[in-house]
Amino acid sequence: SGSLPFDSWELSLVPDGFTIYVDKKNNLVAIAPAYFEMNNSDSVIPAALISRFVKSVEADNQGLYELKDNVNYISYAQALEFGLEQLDGQTIQRKVSVVKAAELEQSGLKSGDVLLKVDGKPLTTLNQLYNAVDKQTVNMDILRNGLPESINLKTKFASFKELDEVLVWGGAIIHDTQLNYPTPTGIKDTCIRIGVRYFGAPIFASKASGPFCVYAIDGELIDSLQQLKEIVFKKKMGDYTTLKVIDLDKNYQLNEFRVTEETYYWPTQSFVNTNEGWQIQRAAIH
Repeated sequence: SGSLPFDSWELSLVPDGFTIYVDKKNNLVAIAPAYFEMNNSDSVIPAALISRFVKSVEADNQGLYELKDNVNYISYAQALEFGLEQLDGQTIQRKVSVVKAAELEQSGLKSGDVLLKVDGKPLTTLNQLYNAVDKQTVNMDILRNGLPESINLKTKFASFKELDEVLVWGGAIIHDTQLNYPTPTGIKDTCIRIGVRYFGAPIFASKASGPFCVYAIDGELIDSLQQLKEIVFKKKMGDYTTLKVIDLDKNYQLNEFRVTEETYYWPTQSFVNTNEGWQIQRAAIH
């Protein structure tokens, strides 16, 4: 704790695998996670953020509060362009700004807001903001349209019990997750996420490899994991399935792929969390 040398999105010197950083006393100061299907990783997670999660688990809490809005650093010169004046001999070289507000969350922030103070303390780092978001509302001083304002920032409670069902289809692990993302019919707050894709599997072979949200199957819009499950559980060996996805790597891009069903080596099944524990439900092999 204290003044750690790491802040969010610092450069990882060993980008191709999981790495830990320690100080001269061998205290953990950060970890560099490894990401599937990425050539490198330029981010590390500071110990201060890890500690918050660990302490919450130790306290038997059910989850954490978090901020869904996309925030990042801007230079002090950019902040001045937004209307920030040099007050009290301020010499901070960078500020935190809202890159894109999560509209559905209604946190109180808007895109372009410059974040000045959190709970009355000058905001200088992203980590300071993330660690302050540990309650339902946070007092925030901001600069909006060149004018200072005070708002009650509303946070989002993220439960540790995130998943109750996981679908395995076409050699991909699919689950729903809370996420604001644009679609042709407007912004949605739940993504039917294609996660891990196994090499050689039908979805991998179809080139559907990337951070995707399922948008439609065979022309039918998908709104829930249950809806997707009911469709793919009826698929037969050799069927062709038209899969439309939203590419999360792009500002908004709708992609279409043709998946060849291979239900013998890559059976369709789901893992469901019940009162008796996790149960496996398997589709009949056709």
